[in-house]
Parts: sequence; structure tokens; C-alpha cells
Amino acid sequence: LQGVVGRTYALAHGESLEVAQAIEESWMPRKENAPLPASPAGCLVSLADKCDNLVSCFAIGLKPTSSSDPYALRRQVVAIIKMLIERKCHLPLRETFTAIYSHFLSTTGLKHNPTLVDEILEFFGGRIRPLFETLGLLNDEITAVLALGCNDIFDRFRCATALHLFRKHSEHFPPLAEVYKRAKGLLGEGEKSSLNPALFTEKGEVALYAAFMGMEEEFKKSIVENDYAHALTLIAQLQPPLSQFFEQVKVLDADLQKRANRLALLQRLFGLFSKLFDFSALNLS
Repeated sequence: LQGVVGRTYALAHGESLEVAQAIEESWMPRKENAPLPASPAGCLVSLADKCDNLVSCFAIGLKPTSSSDPYALRRQVVAIIKMLIERKCHLPLRETFTAIYSHFLSTTGLKHNPTLVDEILEFFGGRIRPLFETLGLLNDEITAVLALGCNDIFDRFRCATALHLFRKHSEHFPPLAEVYKRAKGLLGEGEKSSLNPALFTEKGEVALYAAFMGMEEEFKKSIVENDYAHALTLIAQLQPPLSQFFEQVKVLDADLQKRANRLALLQRLFGLFSKLFDFSALNLS
């Protein structure tokens, strides 16, 4: 009857239907795979309540173990993840838990635990992977995306979904993967140095640099706007000039200045990938 009676009392005391419904839905989902809150207010209250429960339980030592989870914190974490994805909510977890914990400490007087928020985020991480897998994402795609953290779950889900669809449907992904495998062994070569276009002598490196410069700002804008599908489309445009580069240009040239400059070009270019996900985590065999 949790929530049901709350709704009844709220209506009896003259609260609006929206408030009464939010009180009832704050307890949702009631069990695994049960319905999520349907109203925006119900979703908000449910999220707030579950985040508060997590912080409070962790703060007083009521953490789940491998054999015990008496306060169903795992289920609450899964519910939070599902609601954020379904409602398309960008909730910064670290900032949220830090604020809740700060308020908790101010009202209880307990000693501050500097690692508590990290512990909660790690607990979240263990629930994200299996849930993402049930939504059709592959394990290596999830690993690649979560390498950049999981502070914004819906953002990471959007990125993983864009990667999954790009990998599955784009004709550019296989050749791009081949180019990356060729470049991977070179990316760690030598010290990182600044890029100097004036040192280019081969058509292949000039063409690659021109293609890179032609899309860099638009790519950065797409990242800011969380438009990952467009960002991947822009990266795909680099595949032809990248292939041309490796066919025409000797990266590890005997001239150390040319070598350093060509490596700098590759490092800067593949640095774009790292703003999306960890490309090296993908199974490219």
C-alpha cells in the first residue's frame, strides 16, 4: 500500500491530482521490471527519494554486499538508470550525490567520508553495464563509452547507442577500424609535439590535414550539443583521407622533424575519437 494510501490521503486533504499521483508514483517501480512513474512530478520525486536513500544508507554503513541487500539499493539504482534513460534526463550524479551528502552531514553531525560519493558512483557503474546490455548494446561498446565515466547516464547511453548504430549500419566503420588498427601502433611513438602544417611535404598529409581542419569545429560543436550521431558521421568523413595518408606517407620518416610532425597530426586527429569514447576498447578483429 506504499504510495496508494499516500495518494488517498493527499486527495482527501485537498491536494491536486498531480500531487497525489506523484506521491503514489514516488514508490515506483515496486519491483523488478515493474512500471516506472508516468508523470514528470512522480518521476522527479521518485528520483529524489532514491538518490537520498542511496546516500543515507551508504553514509551510515548500510551498503549492499554480495549476499545481502536488505534495503533493495540495487533495485533502486536500476530504477534511477531506467528513469534517466526513459525520461531523457541529464542528471549529473557526482554533483547530485555530493549535494545530498553535504546536507546529510549538516543535519546529522556524522564524520565526513571523502570517498563516499566515489563508492556510490562505483556501485552505479556495476549496474549500468548489464542494463545497457539488455537495451541491445554490446559489451565492448559499453566499455568504450564508460571509459569516459558515467556521471551523466543518459548522455553515455546516447553516445553508446550512436556508436552501436554507426558500427552496425555505416559502411565507413570497417575501413575506419582498419585505419585505426594501423595507426594504433604509431600513436604511442615518440614525444607529443606541436603540429606545424608548414612541414608537410606529401599530398597525403596535406589532404588529411585539410579534411581534419574542415570538420574540427563542427565536430566540437556536435560534442557540446551531445549530437553523437553527427560527430560519428564527421569522423567517418576522415576515413578516405586517412587511408590515402597511410598509402602515400611514410610516418616514421628518417627525418625526425617530419616524423614528429606526422605523429602529431595522427595524435591530434585520433584525439577527436577520445572525446566520444575509447576506440581502443572496441573489438576490431
